[in-house]
Amino acid sequence: MVLVLLWQFSIGTRLVSQILLKSVRMVSLAFGPMLTRNFR
Repeated sequence: MVLVLLWQFSIGTRLVSQILLKSVRMVSLAFGPMLTRNFR
């Protein structure tokens, strides 16, 4: 029972971390040029 919960929790955290990495990458690609343009 506890092993199944831990297994599902690890899979969930892995999915969430992948989604966060993808969103951060997309945001950095979208806002990176604008931020560098504003700073220069």
